[in-house]
Amino acid sequence: MSLTIQLPSSLEQRIRDNAVRQGIPLENLVAQILASGINKLDLDEEEKIREAELLQRIRLTVVPEIELGEYYRLSVLRQAEQLQEQEYERLISLTHRVEAIHAERLKYVAELAQLRGISLRQTMSDLGLMHVES
Repeated sequence: MSLTIQLPSSLEQRIRDNAVRQGIPLENLVAQILASGINKLDLDEEEKIREAELLQRIRLTVVPEIELGEYYRLSVLRQAEQLQEQEYERLISLTHRVEAIHAERLKYVAELAQLRGISLRQTMSDLGLMHVES
């Protein structure tokens, strides 16, 4: 296949110089450069798809509202030292569930932070997942 493109003369000269330095035909170097650019575009698209998947998982990995309400209600009773034995067992069970869900969600947030190349703290702040003291 043949393709003609217009390049700034400085870029053309850099490519020519690079081909000479590497000892390969100019056409081969240009094909390598184009192929690596296409691969980078493919990776960018894959990263966008993975980011969307992670955002969806973060959004969907939450404690059901009814369980969260019960957890908070029982926590208040525990702090007031008014828990019955059965309520205490339920609070322990809910605590384990809440912690497991938060851990799973945090795993997705950490992967998103790594994908974006920013800190976990910044990602959590960007997503509104952490309380910022004023």
